[in-house]
Amino acid sequence: FVNAHQKLFLGVEDLHFLSKNNLEKFISFKPVYAGLTWNTTNCIAGGAHESGKVTGFGKSVLKCLENKNIKIDTAHLNEDSFMDVAKISQKPLFCSHTAFYGMQPHARNLKDYQLKMIVDSKGLVGLCLVSDFINGSQKCKVYDIAKQIDYFACKFGIDNLALGTDFFGTTHLPKNAKNYNDLSLKLSNVLENMGYTQKSISKIFYENANNFFRA
Repeated sequence: FVNAHQKLFLGVEDLHFLSKNNLEKFISFKPVYAGLTWNTTNCIAGGAHESGKVTGFGKSVLKCLENKNIKIDTAHLNEDSFMDVAKISQKPLFCSHTAFYGMQPHARNLKDYQLKMIVDSKGLVGLCLVSDFINGSQKCKVYDIAKQIDYFACKFGIDNLALGTDFFGTTHLPKNAKNYNDLSLKLSNVLENMGYTQKSISKIFYENANNFFRA
């Protein structure tokens, strides 16, 4: 349900279907951002669970999308393709949903040097709630999410951190936090108990992402 004061924005995950023949058609849908792959390697880039770099066609796609102000989502890329995007991109780096390798080693999680590159570019990192990424289990807790936030905040501050929940992309979600209302209340309480102010929490929950996409 969307009321008169809300807007829906299109984001696309996995551009395996793109070709020179349909690129302009895709751009006409005006997505806010586009993820290049979904864990596997395709005609654009290498996925997190496979090898591969950004292809020649992928490089042209990246430049074209950026010229149209469509943000490139680095989620699901392997390290080689992430680095290729970082070298090619002329815009702040963006990862819509991930967790932090320093807390939980997982192929989908970003390492500290990657997080620093995003922060240094004035980009945005969305912390997802996938239990496998958070603590390697099938059912993490809200406190585990808060610990990931604190890990990032202690190393990089909070200005480049957001929530990229993946609520509609996985079933391995935190116990008792399966929607935005539950998450907002419970995670806010945990962060307050850890010493975070409401201003800082608001930045992580909403303001950082809002500012990034408005820029």
